[in-house]
Formats: sequence, C-alpha cells, structure tokens
Amino acid sequence: MIQALPVLRLIKRHLPESRIYWWIDSRLAPLLEGDPDLEGVIRFERNGWSQLRIWRNLLRSIQWARREAFDLVIDLQCLARSAIFGWLANGKLTIGLDESREGARAFYDLIVPRASYHTHAADWYLAVLP
Repeated sequence: MIQALPVLRLIKRHLPESRIYWWIDSRLAPLLEGDPDLEGVIRFERNGWSQLRIWRNLLRSIQWARREAFDLVIDLQCLARSAIFGWLANGKLTIGLDESREGARAFYDLIVPRASYHTHAADWYLAVLP
C-alpha cells in the first residue's frame, strides 16, 4: 500500500478534479482515511469469507462501484480478489501489472510489464500512469 501512494499523488496532481477511491482491507483502512487525495475508502474483510455477512458487504461494494461507473480501475495488488473486484466494478478500463500469481492479469484490459526483475515495486506501479 505504501509503495502505491506515489501513484495516487501523481494522479491527483495531474488530474485534480479526479475522484479516487481505494479498495482496502478494513484493518488497513485507518491508514488511508482522511487522505486529502482520496474521495473515499472502500473496505473489505480479508478474513472470514465463510460468513454470510462478509459476502453481503462485498456484494454491496460491487453494486456501489458499478453505479459509480468508474472511468479507470487500477489494480496494483495483482491478487485474484483485487483483480476480480476491479473487473466486477466494470470500469471503462482496467489496468493491472503483469504478474502471473493467482491469474489476476486475466481480468485486466491493459497489462503493464515489469521493466526488469530488478525494477522496484514503486517504479513498476508508476509505470501504469503513462
């Protein structure tokens, strides 16, 4: 999450009227709440997937995201759950990183390759911006 903050800052600097939301584990949400560059934080429960309450909340989040009709969805996590949520949000364009774990890239419209194995994560994240 910390390494992704430069992406948020640059988007907001170059598109100051943009409304940016961050989908995040509810335990980490307090780290981002009140951030002046975020319109809001969308919480999800990372644990407890067997509980019906979790699924109801997730469904509500997906329905809300679809109503927002996002122009752009960026997934820097490259995990199945973040890629699927981004895909289900049904934004006009979904961008993700070319990471093979969990098959996340199957849900992206645009895949950003890593320049080299030695590319720092923060630099790779910034590569989604052009």
